Amino acid sequence: MKKKHFWLGVPAITLVFAMMAVGCDDGTTSNGVSDTWSNVKNFSQLNGTWKPQNTTMSYTYKEILGSSWNNSMESMFGDIRVTYSYNNYTQTYNSTEKTVARSGSYTTAYSGSGEYLGILWSSAEFSAEFTASATGGTVSSNEADHSVTITFNSVPITIPDESMALALNGILINQNGTKIKQAVGGGMEEVFIKQ
Repeated sequence: MKKKHFWLGVPAITLVFAMMAVGCDDGTTSNGVSDTWSNVKNFSQLNGTWKPQNTTMSYTYKEILGSSWNNSMESMFGDIRVTYSYNNYTQTYNSTEKTVARSGSYTTAYSGSGEYLGILWSSAEFSAEFTASATGGTVSSNEADHSVTITFNSVPITIPDESMALALNGILINQNGTKIKQAVGGGMEEVFIKQ
C-alpha cells in the first residue's frame, strides 16, 4: 500500500475537520456519568479504529456560525443548510507506524437559498478535490443537489515526529479513551467512538 507523507495531509486534515460532520455530544456516558475531556498528548491514545458518533447531521449557517452571526449575513447565507452524511466511514490510527488511514465516505450537501450557495458549493468541491488528492481518496460531485462525496481508500498517511504536535492539536479524548472530539466552530464538535 502506497503511503502518502503527512505534510501533504496537514492542510487536508484541517479541511476534513472543517468540512466533516459535527456530531453533538451531551457529555454523558452510557451510565449517565459526565465525560471528562483532556487534550490528546500522545499518538498512542488514538491507536485503533474510530467511527463517527452520528452518521447524518444537518445545520443552517446561522447554527454553525453561532454567536458570530449577525443580521447582515442573512442575504448571504439565507436559509442555506449543510448536511453531512457518513457511509461506513472510519479513521484508523496506528501508533506503531505513526499513520492514520480513512475508509468509507462522507458527503457534504448544500440546500436552501442565499447569495453564497454557489460559492459554498464551489468551495466544498475544491476542498474535497484537495483533500482527496492529499489523502488517497476519490471525489464525486452532483451539481444538481449541490453535493460532494469523498471516498477514502484506507491509504495510510505517515505523520513524522516533527508534525505530531500539529496533528494532535485540538483533539480531546474522554477519561476512558472511548471517545475523541474536536471543536469545529460555532460551539459544535465532531465526535468519534472507538470500535
